[in-house]
Amino acid sequence: MTWEEARRHVLDTCKAYLQVDELVVDEDGDIPVRAGDLLYYVTVIAGDIPLVRVYSRVAQRVQAGPALYERLNALNRDAIGARVFWDKGDVVAATELVAGSLDVEELGQACRAVGILAEQAPGRAP
Repeated sequence: MTWEEARRHVLDTCKAYLQVDELVVDEDGDIPVRAGDLLYYVTVIAGDIPLVRVYSRVAQRVQAGPALYERLNALNRDAIGARVFWDKGDVVAATELVAGSLDVEELGQACRAVGILAEQAPGRAP
């Protein structure tokens, strides 16, 4: 599957999951999705096997240190299907899936997994 075919498939799957006819796509090509107070993105990653990434920058300007890493490790130890990590001052929750075989159920589970970690992420405003 080419990147273009994968992207079309992911867009169609997102429309079905969100139950909309049209999607908003930002200038980076990401699909922003709001679930409650959480904003996450769906994007297609080029490669030999195109992937889809679901991610959320859940906290910004977070100071790195042993306590943060300990909390992230604890979250990742118990996480199913996603991970949370520190990236240049931000705490990010993310997961990747094979784009070509993505279906509505799998996309929904990925979004839920990222959302669960995002809700528990250190530095996130309550």
